[in-house]
Amino acid sequence: MDQLKCPYDDIKKDYIIPTKSWLKAIEELNPNDYYIKGKIILAELLEKHKVLVKVTSGKSAKLRDINSKIKGLPNMVYTYCVILCNDYLPVILNTKQFCSLNDQKYKATLEIMKLYNGGSLNNKNVDLIMFKNILEQIVLGQINLFVKTGLTHCDIHPGNILMHKNSNEIELIYGYLPLNLNNPVIIKSQYEFILSDYDKCVDFSPIGIGSSYIIEPDGTVLNFNVDSIIEDIFESILYKNINRTLAVLLEKLESNDKQKIKDNYMHFHNQYDKKIIKKEKKYLEKYIGNMNKNPDNKINDYIKYKKKVGKLNQTYWNLLSQLF
Repeated sequence: MDQLKCPYDDIKKDYIIPTKSWLKAIEELNPNDYYIKGKIILAELLEKHKVLVKVTSGKSAKLRDINSKIKGLPNMVYTYCVILCNDYLPVILNTKQFCSLNDQKYKATLEIMKLYNGGSLNNKNVDLIMFKNILEQIVLGQINLFVKTGLTHCDIHPGNILMHKNSNEIELIYGYLPLNLNNPVIIKSQYEFILSDYDKCVDFSPIGIGSSYIIEPDGTVLNFNVDSIIEDIFESILYKNINRTLAVLLEKLESNDKQKIKDNYMHFHNQYDKKIIKKEKKYLEKYIGNMNKNPDNKINDYIKYKKKVGKLNQTYWNLLSQLF
């Protein structure tokens, strides 16, 4: 199943069979609506594999790039294909083609994802053991993701945390944690918790931040306002995503010790928050400032930046986890 070929990259295709719910979801999309409106529906491939398809109005070109970067990382959605379509339904039904180049009737992004069997945390509460398991996986997953790809999620809420129960215990390997590069952290669990929906991801790579460059026809790179860029993206830093994760999960916790845990966390937070924010902001300022002064060295600076931020947040997590 992991070797599924996407219809845009291989001759041999395990196509999705359009279901009535899928076609209805596409028909309900407003092609003139510029706001993201997604709907998750169940679909089936020709070879009878069950998958989830997220049908979203509009076309989000960055999702294909993001999903290729995160594929195979623990606690991230395994997306088989991201298909950007202007779909004409009879073409889909009759020829199994997804995207008609000549018809602009439908504009949609289709994300074909692994089927996760536990749903989201939207209508669930968790006990203390489950709280600890989810928190550890989602936090380590985000640190691992950032050091590998330079991405932060930026849209953490109960509906974007999915659960999956495997038939047997599996190993989740966090191979990019900077404090454990020679001895990766491995979590053994029957449950995997997945952070989904990457529409609001922020890319801290030179390419992601590089949209702020202005390049003249002669190739001259004009300076940009470092303070302005930092102000725009600072709420998206890794540390703030980790704290959002904890805040979301604390609201889902059902425990007699819930208030005590909240109080302990607030005490811990007040002790470390300003220090961590100051350090991560300093790393960001240096990284972007160097990109402005010496763009030829931007890749090396980017690698150093990711490692520093990863180490800072993994150290923070090692301390935070002792509270629970």
